[in-house]
Amino acid sequence: MEKTNQLNMPKTHLRLSILLLCLYVALPALAQRLVVGITVDQMRWDALHRYEHRFTKGGFKRLMREGTEWTMCQIPYLPAVTAVGHASIYTGAVPAMHGIVSNSFTVNGFYGTSVVDTTEHILGGSSHRHGASPRRLLSSTIGDELRMASAGKSRVISMALKDRAAILPGGHGANLALWWDEKAEQFISSSYYGKSLPQWVKDFNAERNDQKLLAQGEWPAQLMYPADTYLHSRDTLAELPVGKGMFATPWGATLTLQLASRALQAEQLGQRKHVTDMLCISISSTDAISHNVGPDSPLMEDVYLWLDRALEQFFIQLDRQVGKGQWLCFLTADHAGQHTPRYREINGQPALEFRSGDALDAVRTALTRRFGAEAARCATYMSSFRMTIDEDLALSLGLNPCEVIDEACRALEQMPMIQYAFDVRRIPSHVPAWLAQMNVQGYHPGRIGTLAVIPRIGVSGAMNYNYPKRGTSHALWTPDDTHIPLLMMGANVPRGKRISETVSICDIAPTICQMLNIQQPSAATGRCLLPL
Repeated sequence: MEKTNQLNMPKTHLRLSILLLCLYVALPALAQRLVVGITVDQMRWDALHRYEHRFTKGGFKRLMREGTEWTMCQIPYLPAVTAVGHASIYTGAVPAMHGIVSNSFTVNGFYGTSVVDTTEHILGGSSHRHGASPRRLLSSTIGDELRMASAGKSRVISMALKDRAAILPGGHGANLALWWDEKAEQFISSSYYGKSLPQWVKDFNAERNDQKLLAQGEWPAQLMYPADTYLHSRDTLAELPVGKGMFATPWGATLTLQLASRALQAEQLGQRKHVTDMLCISISSTDAISHNVGPDSPLMEDVYLWLDRALEQFFIQLDRQVGKGQWLCFLTADHAGQHTPRYREINGQPALEFRSGDALDAVRTALTRRFGAEAARCATYMSSFRMTIDEDLALSLGLNPCEVIDEACRALEQMPMIQYAFDVRRIPSHVPAWLAQMNVQGYHPGRIGTLAVIPRIGVSGAMNYNYPKRGTSHALWTPDDTHIPLLMMGANVPRGKRISETVSICDIAPTICQMLNIQQPSAATGRCLLPL
């Protein structure tokens, strides 16, 4: 009997070893109990390293130390603006496919924001003219695929100060999206997600955490460090007023991450067995402040230092509540941003401002000269360097729409600040193919103007007519606007690795989905960046 037991022992050990090996192999998939997506609005890639010397060990540096950084993440479409970027990150698709072509656009003849929905109403906050939902988004998102793969068991929560930055990342099936009502000074939502705000959100609003943060001290009068020690920034003087409230202070980021922390607790995100949840967080105040002072101001350096510390605290809470190594995080941006014209000017760089009104006037003058006064009405609107020509109106006036558009293009290209103007459906041979492709990938029929306008290098959109050359803009093809950070950290992500290969904002969703072993979103065109 003893001999038989001795003979069986190796087999027992073998079975145990095989079982342990299977469990080890399965651990990475099981360890990803929570996916955290963080989008920093208007964050340029160089901000990650420009201020690195003052970052804490547990914020941005932790992502770089314990994760992987792609140093050449690019946006492959135009325009590079907030709603489009958030949709592209979470769908893995370009605007031509996911349909979010700008912050505001036309659908079935109705012009509105990317998330406007007249069939819904706002939950909480002050009165609003219209409700909001993700219905203008044509593709599924990471969260949508996660919920479908789990038969609805996974929970997807999304939040930001901006409505579009909260609604679009969560997708069609999100359990909840929350954004900030500046007038009511509280987080609100939409009837799309339920009949009322969850009690934990009401409790969070009632605590007035925003006022507690604002009470820390006057900003920007009181910075984290003495102003003369911000050596990697330069005060451009006569900057636009920063403003007040959550959008205009670093506390907007802190408040958003505090809300995310409360969601972790209240919704038990990442804390249920055999279920992966998702938390989508967008930091909106970075965009609002940079629009006013530009990315080179000491104020923006201070904003990133405060954000870094808020991230450190949030990551600590994730470790405690979800478990260290059991959550997967990516951090990126919806778009970057240009140096202010004033900053370029004092550094000897071309610094011109383009005004959409001037372009419309030039086109209307040219159309009147050739086709008559009524033809001027065909040039209806211009936004994010796209002009809309009313082709139905042209036909009703007995004009050939193609001839009207061609005349508009000629008038635009005669303007000193404009290099190219073309119809994205009929691209002339003198336009570089890569530039044409960026515009085609940003075009969805019936939602955005067909006439693309490409300014010359050194030209940017005017931010505020009362403060010439102050403030920054974005929407162009240049690296200022399209080179964004991309960091990932978690199970199966190489530690401390930097990859210089050019990748796309559209590669994020396919990568996350493959790491979760779920299908990629329905319109995804990107690729997976990491091996399994």
